[in-house]
Amino acid sequence: LEELALRWVPGEGPVSVHTLAAGLVNESCRVARAGRLYSLRVATVDSLQLGLDRQWECKVLACAAAAGVAPTIQCCQPAQGVLVADWVPGRAWTAAEIREPDNVHAMAQLLRRVHALRIPQPARAMSPAAWVAQYSAALAERPSAELRAAADTRLTLLAASPLPTAVLCHSDLHRLNVAKGDRLLLLDW
Repeated sequence: LEELALRWVPGEGPVSVHTLAAGLVNESCRVARAGRLYSLRVATVDSLQLGLDRQWECKVLACAAAAGVAPTIQCCQPAQGVLVADWVPGRAWTAAEIREPDNVHAMAQLLRRVHALRIPQPARAMSPAAWVAQYSAALAERPSAELRAAADTRLTLLAASPLPTAVLCHSDLHRLNVAKGDRLLLLDW
C-alpha cells in the first residue's frame, strides 16, 4: 500500500499509511503526506468478479463531491483500482444513533439531495433487483445458505415492487458509510 500511496496520493515526500479495513471489494487506509490526510482505497481481485464499474463510480463520485455529499476526490484511477479522497474527519453513527428521529430526518434530507443530482451521462442503469441478482450470482461462488436465502428473499420482494423514476443512488447505504463530522457525507459509493 505504501508504494501505491507514494504514486497516487498528492504531495511530495514520504507517506504514513495506516490500514483501516479490508473487505470483499476494497482495502482502505488513511494516508498522511505533506501535512494532509487522505483516504486511499484499493480494489481487491474479488471486486472484478462482482461486476463493479469503477469508471462509472468515478463519474458518480465527482458529481457527489461537487454537490458536497461525498468527500473531494483527488485521484480516481479505475484501471488500477485506486481511489484517493480527502480524509473526512468524523465518525460513523452507532446503531442506536442511526435510529434517532433527528438523524433519520438528516439522513432523509441527505438522500433527497443525492437523488436530485443530475445523473452523469451516459447513464448506467441498474435496478435494485438487478443488484441483488448480480450479488446473488457472485455468492454462488462462495456457498453460504444464509446469504443465498437472504438474497433470494430480497430479489423476490424487489421484483414485486414498483420502480421509481431514475435517480442517482449510493448503492451501499448503511450506517458505516455515513460520516458524521461538521456535516453528513456518504462514503464508499
